[in-house]
Amino acid sequence: AEELERRGCGRFAYLARGREVKLNFWSVPEDALDAPEEMARLAHAALAYARSVAEQKARSGKARSSRPHKPPR
Repeated sequence: AEELERRGCGRFAYLARGREVKLNFWSVPEDALDAPEEMARLAHAALAYARSVAEQKARSGKARSSRPHKPPR
């Protein structure tokens, strides 16, 4: 993420109930669009990062939940 920020990229975001919600999806640097090797390098780095975050969450035992569970009616 730091490299992407340095290169002028940003996270995708949308408005929900008047608040900005930022996703964990980033735009890619413009120069990478015409450079398959650079795009592949960025993709591999992103995948490695995502896997490390998933491993950390699994080890900590924290379940990912964006909303509290509501019982069925």
